[in-house]
Amino acid sequence: MPTTIQIDKTTLQLLQKEKKQTRARSYNQVIRDLLGRKSRIADSMFGAHPHMAPFTREDRMRFHDED
Repeated sequence: MPTTIQIDKTTLQLLQKEKKQTRARSYNQVIRDLLGRKSRIADSMFGAHPHMAPFTREDRMRFHDED
């Protein structure tokens, strides 16, 4: 079901630019793609560095001692 939203001219220009660059079929697709990328980035940013060893008990104790 179509819905109308209100955006300012700058946001419209950004959406138009993104639509053209990505060759999206609609603004809806642009918005969904942007939101999808945002959620993937957020998920991937949580957790440890892939090459980083887990914190040891000594590490945790040292961090608590520095307070």
